[in-house]
Amino acid sequence: MPVSTMSQTNANKFDDKKAYQAQEGDGVPFFDDGREIDLLHFVYGHPSLEDIRGSPQRVLEAIDEYGRTTKYLMNVGNDKGKIVTDLIAERKPQVMVELGGYVGYSCILFGDAVRRAGGRRYFSLERNPEFAAVIMSLVDLAGLSDTVKVVVGSSADSLKRLHSSGALTQVDLMFLDHYKPAYTTDLKLCEHLKLVTPGAVLAADNVIKPGNPPYLQYVRSSVSSKQKQYRSGETYGAEIAGFGDRWKDQYRKREGEEKLSTEYKGNPNLLYESQLVNSYEPTGIPDGIEITRCIGEVEVETNLFCLLFASFADKGQENEMHILEAKDWHFDVDNCLKPYILRNLVYRLLRPLSHFLGYRDRPRKEIGNIRIAAWPLLGAFVRVAVIEAAFMTPVIKDHGVPLLIASF
Repeated sequence: MPVSTMSQTNANKFDDKKAYQAQEGDGVPFFDDGREIDLLHFVYGHPSLEDIRGSPQRVLEAIDEYGRTTKYLMNVGNDKGKIVTDLIAERKPQVMVELGGYVGYSCILFGDAVRRAGGRRYFSLERNPEFAAVIMSLVDLAGLSDTVKVVVGSSADSLKRLHSSGALTQVDLMFLDHYKPAYTTDLKLCEHLKLVTPGAVLAADNVIKPGNPPYLQYVRSSVSSKQKQYRSGETYGAEIAGFGDRWKDQYRKREGEEKLSTEYKGNPNLLYESQLVNSYEPTGIPDGIEITRCIGEVEVETNLFCLLFASFADKGQENEMHILEAKDWHFDVDNCLKPYILRNLVYRLLRPLSHFLGYRDRPRKEIGNIRIAAWPLLGAFVRVAVIEAAFMTPVIKDHGVPLLIASF
């Protein structure tokens, strides 16, 4: 039975010499307080500016220098960044998308890796126009404007706009590093738009610090578990209550209260293989990247197999077997046959008669047709038992089988 798998790798020791300034504590802004524009002045006022021009590596070093000597920057950093650049070298994506660009560190690091791997386009989606302006300036300084395209706007709106325009038809590799509660809803949107299909790879940052339980549960869940949520209409992954105030209200000052869309339920048939790679924030605080590969899509026949037998519970309940309830063991044969059968006129009869003949003017209670199928099986057993008993009686042996039993 198809289930998502999860593994974990350990990180090497962090080099304290390259550590950024510590992130500011609760109640103190750690971004969007002018430091992003200050960074731009720092880079363009750098004594080695002419050596920096046209060199992605030198631009990254200048950004790191600011983070070490001046103020904290919420960048992916060198350690976690290497996890993704190694993935780019392995996957060789033609199209890569990042959700959340901030000041362009990941955009420059990964955009350069995509270009060296023979890739065609790197989309950096950033909701804050000031941050987007910083990204574009530093991307131009690094000489990556031919590969990188910065898109300003919310991640969901930008994805839909790029898709509808035909500029984005598939995602080979996606880096998620934006508003943490939006990881799951944006992934489901990409599934709905068929941007994420078998062969796509996802790299999600900050799954340890600050953490992202809804996203991890989704990408580590079995197909049958996701199908159950899909059929029940659950919107798991669209809630922000499980995140700390600092993270769920991260953009409240500029954007107001966040409202995640529950419009798109994704594609529960996609099968993922997920791996947590432990690493460090640029400050030296432990963190990790969740690498998720879409390794297939379960066909309808396989889905029925999963529904009829069992599924593994979500990874939050490690290796515990979960058998689907009777109401979930359901395949609606009627819906498959309706397009090919002419509608009868039973519904026009008086309700007691139409009801007796099988017509229903309201949806029946969902009890699962496995339970319903048990009744015909029981009936068949009783019929065989009655006929067998009848044939055992002396009267029938002597005078033959009555018409009533023969028709039974």
